[in-house]
Amino acid sequence: MSDSNLRGRAWDTTFNFTYGQYGGLADISFTDPWIKGDKYRTAFRGRIFLSREVPQIFQSQSNGSFNTVSNVSSGFYSAPSTAAAYNIYSSSNPGSTTYNSVEAARAAYPGTNWFALDGNLIAVQRVGANLQLVRPLNGGNPFKKAPWSLVVGLSIQEATPMNFSGQTMPYGVATTNFSGGSTTTSNVICIAYNCANSNQLFGLRVAATRNTLNDPRNPTAGNFLSLGTEQFVSVGPDSPTFNRVRASYTQYYPVNWLRVFKGCRPKKGEAADCKQALAFQLSAGANVGTIPPYEAFCLGGSNSVRGFYDCNMGVGTSYGEATIEYRFPIFSIISGELFADAGTAFGTQGNVPGNPGGVLGKPGSGFSVGTGIILSTPVGPLRLEVASQDFTSNWRFNLGVGWKF
Repeated sequence: MSDSNLRGRAWDTTFNFTYGQYGGLADISFTDPWIKGDKYRTAFRGRIFLSREVPQIFQSQSNGSFNTVSNVSSGFYSAPSTAAAYNIYSSSNPGSTTYNSVEAARAAYPGTNWFALDGNLIAVQRVGANLQLVRPLNGGNPFKKAPWSLVVGLSIQEATPMNFSGQTMPYGVATTNFSGGSTTTSNVICIAYNCANSNQLFGLRVAATRNTLNDPRNPTAGNFLSLGTEQFVSVGPDSPTFNRVRASYTQYYPVNWLRVFKGCRPKKGEAADCKQALAFQLSAGANVGTIPPYEAFCLGGSNSVRGFYDCNMGVGTSYGEATIEYRFPIFSIISGELFADAGTAFGTQGNVPGNPGGVLGKPGSGFSVGTGIILSTPVGPLRLEVASQDFTSNWRFNLGVGWKF
């Protein structure tokens, strides 16, 4: 539900609720496109949200996933990473019996590592708010184009790892090489920062964008640059301090290579109507400091390297991606694309606490080539793509809304 002209002031208010395979989101947002009395035409945006999702960081397509664990024995993470760890609800342990609690198992066998398996997929619930001020750098002149915009923002949220019943689950165990009895301590990781029941994230963001695109929906010329940094500061013992930096650059060049659509081969005296372009995109990011595992960068998916499932290529504290894409019209509302994607975590999978990507056997880098069909609709482009995983026989189909970039 939305209202784009609240109280006749062009205020935009939206209530959104979505639910899908990997979670749900409810949020309320408010946008004032021009704060009253501000001569520089600064815009204000505010958002309150509640979400619960299953992060793909803790799942893989073919190498299992992390399941919820409610508790571990004292000194668990002081033991060697190859030390044995036993599920208290299985009799496959030195005592050949089950236990009602980690404390009871530890009392019976003090020198042994124990954990309490819950066995659900890991979910992370987030409750919080975002505030932003956006200013076009044109001196407040509404008739002057403003390629540059500046964004200053504040975000506050509480993130809680849990199971589907809403019970707090601060740990997870990889199902790789684990059948419910014993595993190694390295396969049981903390889901939250400081192994806490919940984390408080307080971030300050500064970003700048430069936009010279000739069309906001389907550009064929110009470029788009985005630079941003977000500093998270600690507001308590379970609140991490780290910095996140991101940058991306997109460039479009108009071409007229394929002339399938009649607008690309106009008759003499007619104007060309040929939305055809060669596009390039480079993006990169880095986290500096100790991050919760769920805040790591994900590689792979329909908006990343498209031959891989979501987050199935890598999980890292840093990443880099590159895409080259050729877009061409076929009919008035149908376009085609050819693309090649590549990405890497720069060898940083092991820097993520618990190394979830490495434990689940994600490669950390890869590339894909593919093609797709795009259908133009009143609500935006719909795309159906097929892409390879590296140069193998593994192909993936994507159905998405909007262009990748």
